[in-house]
Amino acid sequence: MDLDFRKEWDQYVKELYEETYDGEKVIYWEVKYPFPLSNRDVSFQVFVPSTVFATFNSGIFQCV
Repeated sequence: MDLDFRKEWDQYVKELYEETYDGEKVIYWEVKYPFPLSNRDVSFQVFVPSTVFATFNSGIFQCV
């Protein structure tokens, strides 16, 4: 995820950064909504699987 680009076009991003905790990447995102909505804090762990499976009409492909 390109966090700097997100900050350029998303007017509701108040704070957005990536940190590493216990060897895992975590993204923190504070969204500033207009009145009457409240701000939201979102955090999620970045997970990249070692093997990705994709299903197409002609079968299943494995990417390593």
